[in-house]
Amino acid sequence: MLKDLNYICFDFETTWLNFEKDEPIQIGILKFNYKFEIIKTYKTYIKPRKDIDELRNIVSFITWLKLEDLEKAKYFEEIIPEFSDFFDNKSVLIWHNIDFDINFMEKYHKIDSSVKIDTFTLSRTLLHYLPSYALEIINEIIKEKSNYQTNIQIDETYHDALYDSFSAYKTFRYCIEYLKELIQKYPSIWYLILKSNSIYKEILDLSKFGNKAEKTQYFLPSLKKEIKNETKIHNTQAYNLDWFTDFTKLYIWNIPLKKVLANLVTGKNKVLLTFSNQAKVDIAKNIIQDFWIKHIWQLYEDIIFDTDNVNKLVNKESFSEEELNFIIKYFSHHNQWYSILDINSTEDYKIFNFIKQTKEKTSPNIVLTTHQKLFDYLKNTDKLTQYNVYFFDWDYWYSSVAKFVNKPFDLYDTIFLVENLLYKYKYEQKDEYISKFYNWLMIFSGIFFSEVTKRFKDIPETKVELDPIIDNIDFYKTNLILKNLKSYFKYLKKELSESDYEKLKNNFDEFNSTVSWISTAERKMYNEDKFYYVFYKNNNIINYQEFLDIFWGQRTIFFTNFDKEKSIKINKESVLPESEFNIEKNFNKFWLAEEIKNYECIFILSTSKPKSKELFDLFFQNWLHEEYKILIENITGWYWKNIFYSQRTWKKIIIWWYDFLFSAISKWVKIDKILIYHMVWPLEKQMINDIYYWIN
Repeated sequence: MLKDLNYICFDFETTWLNFEKDEPIQIGILKFNYKFEIIKTYKTYIKPRKDIDELRNIVSFITWLKLEDLEKAKYFEEIIPEFSDFFDNKSVLIWHNIDFDINFMEKYHKIDSSVKIDTFTLSRTLLHYLPSYALEIINEIIKEKSNYQTNIQIDETYHDALYDSFSAYKTFRYCIEYLKELIQKYPSIWYLILKSNSIYKEILDLSKFGNKAEKTQYFLPSLKKEIKNETKIHNTQAYNLDWFTDFTKLYIWNIPLKKVLANLVTGKNKVLLTFSNQAKVDIAKNIIQDFWIKHIWQLYEDIIFDTDNVNKLVNKESFSEEELNFIIKYFSHHNQWYSILDINSTEDYKIFNFIKQTKEKTSPNIVLTTHQKLFDYLKNTDKLTQYNVYFFDWDYWYSSVAKFVNKPFDLYDTIFLVENLLYKYKYEQKDEYISKFYNWLMIFSGIFFSEVTKRFKDIPETKVELDPIIDNIDFYKTNLILKNLKSYFKYLKKELSESDYEKLKNNFDEFNSTVSWISTAERKMYNEDKFYYVFYKNNNIINYQEFLDIFWGQRTIFFTNFDKEKSIKINKESVLPESEFNIEKNFNKFWLAEEIKNYECIFILSTSKPKSKELFDLFFQNWLHEEYKILIENITGWYWKNIFYSQRTWKKIIIWWYDFLFSAISKWVKIDKILIYHMVWPLEKQMINDIYYWIN
């Protein structure tokens, strides 16, 4: 399958993630051949030039490296002769997010190889619906499917550079072996690889798959499977809510959530249930599925593929690597009986948006959604008038609607939209003006962000109020280019379809509306050196009556498990069962470090990153990391990576915020104790009530 080349997986452990400021502290290299036989390995510590004491807690915890080993190690320049013979001009470099590690390598030692394979891209093409594409998560999933062995001794510890290199080797091997299976089953992939400009042509021995016979027409097999709406069960014991007027607030604290949902979804009416966040939607869906109602829908359009555009895609003269990855991903979905594509990259979205075609959705009996998605949907449609809307978390109405009407404008969303249109209209050779518009938009974003940056000079704040930028002398260059961008719309109207033009025009008008008034610019960080801005309209508030107007024409009832005084109690007899867990708010940190050992899974609610780091240091100093898996934002990984580990059976301490708690519960994570360590929000009492109610 592979060509006879030198395949090299390598990894650095570093002091942190900033290429300019941080340093490598360990290197691991693994060399294998075209038969996937591991030939040799190399691993050593690297002494950093910064003070090792600065690295003590986080680096020790994340990498499990002993700092005394770093103190005894050589500097990077001294170890180059020890590993340089791994690399030659026939080397294929393989790693996860490979550019990061190559940058570190070439900071000290130039590598003579032009063939790079990123297992992050490869895994997103051939592994679907993973909770995270972090290398260790992929490795855990691959271990369940294929147990690759080696005669070489490797310590099985993540963030050991050699073991991580072995993990990249396993990921690469698994993906290539699966790709071979796909090519054998779907010969079209082989023909399409031959027509592509992709990395696959560099490493695959395509002669193994037969003669290069010409095929003139290709197709993508259908993923669509018909799913019928669930027949609703009529429950004669259901609450009769018909006699309540619209917008009645009903108090449900003393009724278990499962009973409330059972009464709503097993009646005769079509129902739409809306909740304050996606995690609560998932919890409700889990509960409803226990009633043997399986087809529960969320608000989105049915997607089918435009046959003409699919033909344009797969019958091109040549393919980019991104296009080929999309097609391989598509065949892989078909092979595994997935009916919906797992779209997980910006390039995927461009191609997907080109070939997709939306159709009017059938009307399911049960729809679940968040407040935000419902507001957005009702803004542009009257298709939901046949539904009874049950609005849970009534108490959050103001924060929910405030997020909706004050949704920040991100200029990169416009750039992404234009890139999608540019990809689409290149096929039709109607991209002259959209291409020019895109070039000017990129110039505009650079100059606009540069002029906004001046407003942040010498101030520590992440938000700054801006006067209207239109005709503002401080934004002279921005206004010049903005006028130029506006002038293109008369040409774009002729070049784009009506729906595409309206989508772009509305997006551009929203930007103009935001910056034409007093607005707020918020600085968002890519990392500690790179940032961008999003923009909010100031004083964009909404009163209660305007909130109710959103539901005009809907049959709507509100539910609350908090506001006892202002709501009607619909059940005075049922009471919540006793909690299976304890919630403690005021606890002693020293008690925590000792007594926490009585529990398997502890969730510590903290809304402050510095406070969370303070707890992490406490646990680390008390060696709790040897007994527990500690999961904490920005230290042990991002959201879905930590959700994945939360689902594992080992003892764990989770330090995170309110929404993550509900996400963990929705993923069936059993929690023995909840500690409120730091909560400064004004809705604190309401949130604690929520925890009691939703976890029971």
